[in-house]
Amino acid sequence: MSISCVKRCTICPVSVEGAAGYMRHMRQVHGTDRLFGTNCPLCDSNFIFTNFKSFMNHFRNHDLHLSSEETPPLSLLLNCNDFTSNNYDEIEYEQHEQQEQGITLWQHENHDSLDGIKKFYLKMLLKIREGHVLPGSVMKTMALSITCLLQFFSYHLLSKLHMNIDNPISFNFNNDVEKTLFEISRNDHSFISCCQIYFKFVKPKEIRLPTGNKAYYIPLRDLLMNLFEKKDFYDSVKQEKEIISQFHEQDIIYHYRNAEIGRQHRILNRKKNCVLLQLYSDDLGVVNPLMGKNAIHKLTTFYISIDDLPACHSSSLSTVYLLLLYYRKDFDDENNRRILFAPLSQDLKSLENDGLILPGDKTPTYFTISTMCADNLATHELGGFTRTFTTGCCCRYCFTHHKDMKRIYQESQTLIRTTESYDIQIRHVEKVPSDKSMYGINEASTLSFISSFHPITSLPPDLMHDVLEGVMPKLTSCLLHSMMSSRLCTSKICQMINKFTYGNNDKRNRPLALKEKDISEKIIRGKAMEKYCLFLNLPFMLFDILDRIPYWFLYELFREIWDILYCDFPRKSWLSTLQTLIEEFLQLFQTIFPEQFTPKFHFLLHSARNTAKYGPLKRQMNLRYEAKHHLLKQIANRCNNFINLPYTISKRVQLRQCYELIDENAFRLNNVSGKIRTRRTITFHKSIQNALTDDSPFIYGDIVEFVKWVLIDNVKYKIGDFFVAHLLGGEEIPLFVKIKFIIHIVKQWRFIVQCYDTITFRQNLWCYEIRPSNNNNILNKFSMDWSHQDVSMWLTENGFDKYIDKFKEEEIDGLSLLNLSSSSIDELLSIKTVDNVIKKPTIGSKTTFEKKLEVLKTDMISSSSNIMTLNDKQSDVLIQEINSSVSNNLSFFHNLSFDTEHVVIDNEDHLNGSLSNPYASDQLNGQSSSNSYVSDQLNGQSSSNPTFLPPTNVAPDETIHRSLHTSSIISISQPKKVFPLNYVLPKFDKAFEKAAENPSTTDFGLRCRKKQQLIKTIRDDVVNSYGVDFYPTASEFDRMIVSVKNKYPALSKVFGEDMSLLTSALKQQFSRERQQYGCVSDVLLKKRQSYGHLLSGRKLKFTKVDLVSHREYLIEEKEQSEECLMQLAQQADSMRVLINTTNYDYSQVKAKMDITYPHRQRLVREMKPIKQIVTLYPALAVVDLIVREINVHCDPFDGDIVETLKSSFTKLLKYLDHPQKENITTEEQPFFILEHLIMKRFKHSKKLLLNHETLDAYPMINIQKIDGTTHYSIVIEYNQLITTNSQAEAMAILIGSYEVFNIEYPTKIRATLEVLNGLSFKKRSFFLAVAAKRFFNEYKLNIEPN
Repeated sequence: MSISCVKRCTICPVSVEGAAGYMRHMRQVHGTDRLFGTNCPLCDSNFIFTNFKSFMNHFRNHDLHLSSEETPPLSLLLNCNDFTSNNYDEIEYEQHEQQEQGITLWQHENHDSLDGIKKFYLKMLLKIREGHVLPGSVMKTMALSITCLLQFFSYHLLSKLHMNIDNPISFNFNNDVEKTLFEISRNDHSFISCCQIYFKFVKPKEIRLPTGNKAYYIPLRDLLMNLFEKKDFYDSVKQEKEIISQFHEQDIIYHYRNAEIGRQHRILNRKKNCVLLQLYSDDLGVVNPLMGKNAIHKLTTFYISIDDLPACHSSSLSTVYLLLLYYRKDFDDENNRRILFAPLSQDLKSLENDGLILPGDKTPTYFTISTMCADNLATHELGGFTRTFTTGCCCRYCFTHHKDMKRIYQESQTLIRTTESYDIQIRHVEKVPSDKSMYGINEASTLSFISSFHPITSLPPDLMHDVLEGVMPKLTSCLLHSMMSSRLCTSKICQMINKFTYGNNDKRNRPLALKEKDISEKIIRGKAMEKYCLFLNLPFMLFDILDRIPYWFLYELFREIWDILYCDFPRKSWLSTLQTLIEEFLQLFQTIFPEQFTPKFHFLLHSARNTAKYGPLKRQMNLRYEAKHHLLKQIANRCNNFINLPYTISKRVQLRQCYELIDENAFRLNNVSGKIRTRRTITFHKSIQNALTDDSPFIYGDIVEFVKWVLIDNVKYKIGDFFVAHLLGGEEIPLFVKIKFIIHIVKQWRFIVQCYDTITFRQNLWCYEIRPSNNNNILNKFSMDWSHQDVSMWLTENGFDKYIDKFKEEEIDGLSLLNLSSSSIDELLSIKTVDNVIKKPTIGSKTTFEKKLEVLKTDMISSSSNIMTLNDKQSDVLIQEINSSVSNNLSFFHNLSFDTEHVVIDNEDHLNGSLSNPYASDQLNGQSSSNSYVSDQLNGQSSSNPTFLPPTNVAPDETIHRSLHTSSIISISQPKKVFPLNYVLPKFDKAFEKAAENPSTTDFGLRCRKKQQLIKTIRDDVVNSYGVDFYPTASEFDRMIVSVKNKYPALSKVFGEDMSLLTSALKQQFSRERQQYGCVSDVLLKKRQSYGHLLSGRKLKFTKVDLVSHREYLIEEKEQSEECLMQLAQQADSMRVLINTTNYDYSQVKAKMDITYPHRQRLVREMKPIKQIVTLYPALAVVDLIVREINVHCDPFDGDIVETLKSSFTKLLKYLDHPQKENITTEEQPFFILEHLIMKRFKHSKKLLLNHETLDAYPMINIQKIDGTTHYSIVIEYNQLITTNSQAEAMAILIGSYEVFNIEYPTKIRATLEVLNGLSFKKRSFFLAVAAKRFFNEYKLNIEPN
């Protein structure tokens, strides 16, 4: 058979043109078939070839016998080994048929369509290859398959159109498409070249090292330009920076910019328009599967991310970008390090000094580094610190030696590293290398070329390695081991844990099976998130034996620490509490499990300080960066190419980034959901149907679309999941909701949820106990995004401008304003006088504020819907109104979005057509509307909103009160109706009416059944109609009696003509039920609020304050230089360490106390809190030492204040006239004289100085009796200073503490304290009051100062 006679494929029904077309088709389409099989078209043999190479050899043998005029193309004469699936694309064939048929027609066609096909095919390859991380060879398979598909399509299309199959236009077009596809898919070089043309692929830059290895760097400027060309990316950064700026100098630490280091950042302070970048470095191990376990390629990666991105975007792995990749062994050489970081250094300097002009801007935007994240080992390596954690000063935050870490529980006992000390020590180490171990510093930082980087301020802690993989699993293993040691369910512990059923959101992090061997060895295996999952679910696993687990209080204590440490937006005011909790935890853990203490526990000691320095530590975690490693390992294993691994990985990572930025927008967060299903609206519950009907922004049809899950802002919401929808009240009680339906309409996601009531917080389980609400709950999101400035404007307009500073200090924004409780309003409107006394607001000012606030809430109702909790009666009224075609703006959950960690509703979007907000800024509101104010239509009032018409056929007493609390979740109470002039009795049964026609004392007498029925029926009807807190007035009781008398006149025979017996019985019933429900009148509530006492109605005798007031400092301290004071502070540190030892040298402590007295005077003069001073000088908490402090520096009579007071009280005892005088011992004299002589004379309450509980911040003595022994504790600012068993010592320390800490005498007991002062000291810094002088004159006591 002639070669030119081959016209059809012998495997598939595709036409070919001669041997060249046949062989090209066989090579492209069937060359990679796993089950290859065909006969030869050039001979009559029926032999089936099952190997492609054998078939090609056979075809060449035929070719040797062919005539010269039928010589086949050169391609058919090549060696069959060349025709493999890997090199077929490198062989070019000339198609003679193209030169003969229709070539002139095709040359005049427009080739723009091929360019579109090329771009579309390139995008498809990126999505398939990089989206699924497939090997590069998949491109050739794709090209073969698409070419075959195109030929089939053309063949059948021409056949259906009854056109010539050999149409030259179709033939040429298919050939051009085929060439285009194979041109792109030829190899990685051609593929990457096309990506650079169409999708701005950033090619890794090669760095050649002297060792012969290569590293690859991604040009930072090109990377940033690609990112900020995406409009949504740039807009997100701008919006986040605006939000961050609102928290400047506020209590909330929202971001690194609001923290201490961020406020001191050199570039941020110098350049206003600046974007922060965050670096990350870690080692990555990749195993070559072809060379066994020992062939591990260890690489070092540098990632970068935009630190100013919102959390909903920065939590995605697509916002983590590869920056530098090299072999780990190349880092050890100093020359290599200089070459490796040279390109990065150059780019960073350019970005900090020159910046980039981003799209749409006329001025440059500057970029600088905020922090460098890494694990502890990498951090110490990059910062130049010691790389061992078992010896020496291994903490990069302080100079604590490894052997001392177990004995230090307070950060005040450590010497903190500073930038100045680091720089000095680096210079010293360079001169004297042998002193490296002394400072824990080996060398200068590798990243010192970055101007904004410093090892002390740029290396934050990592909660993942320190806590999730450090403290948490160690605490878990210790608790489980203690259970096993105490023989508490030893055989069942592993079974209880391994058989635990995890929730849907925890299944992916299910920990590894626990073995008894692991418990005995105190080991918890698994990844960080698996250990975290085990730690969180541990209370529920061990629920049955929780109360018997030894040391479970450690778990509860650490959960409290973790809640603060891991929160999204910590507060500065929380940090002191956090530090106290950590110190308590470390001391307890070290005491109970001393052998398990590791340096990571010590690192935890600095967490409060680090939070203040770096902002939320959650944003500094390595967790998302480590997750990015999975992609790199996947690429290495799938590509199976380990010759130049850094290039392979960096190239594929950049292609992956090219795929992620292929669309116009960088973020695609709200378009992913489960399968969309349809459902008829009539199949929903009636309350949900009403919500769909009255959801004003949209019109629902008979069928709605819904899904089972949806991804919004990188958070996956599923039906049945629970979320915290809001925080209620001043105590911020969480309101939990459960998603019931997720509805999709007009490209928006809308949630219908069920509310749950929060019952209590179970501390042993560290969870909230909730239960489903009995009411029909429908939710809607409304966002009142007022900033603090907007609230200030509202206060000014309403005449409350003097409270602006207080509202700013408490960070009251729009949402907080609408949720203010009565007690919160009291606190915010209180004024602190010059005497440090809190003056509460008057009833008038508070009432005015509440009315203005209620008007604001009412105004906001017209522009939003809210959560509505309806009881059965309200639901019936609502359904009646709906049936009457009345449009109520029933609430519905609209545009719900939650925060990614604490899962609190985030107010970002608004309802379409919402009421314009005169105070909210455009950036926060996003849009406004000119809708006019809508009155509360359910109260029967008129409406001026053209969208909703008020009901015209609904009586006022049938409506539902809609005074909803805007932007919060509340229950709608029954409407407060006016009691009618003509009260209508409820219906009674026939038996009662028959008995009432002819009443007798047996039915309506005292405690008789019919009388009780009458009274309870009336009472229940009134309560159901007017609320449980309704208590009738005298005239309203008369209206009830008149109604009874008119309907049942015969009852006057039993109750008397004036029905006085019935009136008395009704009042008793209402009063009894009122006490049962605990309801009080509005007048009584206002009285209680005005006097500030929740139970008694009487004014408090004093107002509590948190800190004591200090006198004006009159004692002139000796002039001390700052350097001298610093030396004294170091002496204080050494003394603190000394006094915490078991057996300290008393004389040495006394000497140090005398030396450091000027430093204590400075602290007192600066009015430091008493607790802080005592923490710095724990000797003040020792009885003998503080008494010595008073004797030495306060000048008591005879040089001993204790003996002086004993002598004075003995003299005063003879003037006392009391029946118990003779029975008082010498030890009991001080308190007896104080109570019955001194305080009684001035009519001062004994409780203000001697009490069993702390009432105020000023010094007082707490008296406690334990095991028959009486203990006297001196308490200052709610902190126990010292405890003694002697009344004289307690009295001496009490009055002496006023002098030592320069505390001002409180007004309420000033005369008593002045008397005690006069009895104790020779000198004083104030003049005695007349009352105190009269006391001394009367009892002939000489107290004149020298």
